[in-house]
Amino acid sequence: MTGQSVGGRDFRTCLAEAPLVCDGAMGTMLHAVGASLDRCLPELNLSRPELVRDIHRGYLEAGAEILETNTFGANALTMARFGLGDEVELVNEAAVRLAREARSASDTPAFIAGSIGPAPSPGVPSASERRWAVEALSAQAEALERAGVDLFVLETFGDLALLADLVAELRQRSALALVAQMTFTEEGTTLSGESPEEVAKRLVSAGADVIGANCTLGPRGIIPILEALVASSALPISVQPNAGPPRRVRGRIEYRPNEDYFARAAASLITRGARIVGGCCGT
Repeated sequence: MTGQSVGGRDFRTCLAEAPLVCDGAMGTMLHAVGASLDRCLPELNLSRPELVRDIHRGYLEAGAEILETNTFGANALTMARFGLGDEVELVNEAAVRLAREARSASDTPAFIAGSIGPAPSPGVPSASERRWAVEALSAQAEALERAGVDLFVLETFGDLALLADLVAELRQRSALALVAQMTFTEEGTTLSGESPEEVAKRLVSAGADVIGANCTLGPRGIIPILEALVASSALPISVQPNAGPPRRVRGRIEYRPNEDYFARAAASLITRGARIVGGCCGT
């Protein structure tokens, strides 16, 4: 099963029919089982595949309908920092294989989303950095599509120009659905200073299928962002908030678990118009 149809289910059709539940954090789950904070987490697809597969399996058992690959940062620019710039194809291919194996083992018709994060960082790049980033992220997307993802989730972008340029580039190259998510500050703007209304206008114009927000904010903080995006666009909206503020415990970043609160918050986000609800750091 490749592309946007899984078990006869088309992603865009399913999204139009009912809200979909995305999975939660990959990075903080890997840190929780011992992965170092300064490690290239996508490389674990090759060296510790059982860790990644087990996390996917857990999310599927919990009811996830969208499963994100362990590929946030799996682009040539970011991986070059770890001496792995030549491993992009292998790492992304392995990531998709692990997600598909977990899906097959659970007999769950979840959609597999290729996770693509900003490069080289979530901040605001220069014009030349933006061009290099679009090239690197487009190459990663091609690797993910060749491996068989059903859609792309472009997430945790702080610079609207970079995300819009990437969406426009991928829209020309691929027919897969594009979920494009910015990260917003507590002031209600992106790291590059745009409002949710400006984000909606730019990403709709670029060709996104779904727009949204993830990371930085918890469920309560993301509500006004969601409401503004819903009011500004007819596109489906995706929200994947953090579990809340992190804390450092014995050299590790931890989030205080509160599953009941997060579950109630997710239901509230759906009633406020979210069509995809999942989690980011700590969830």
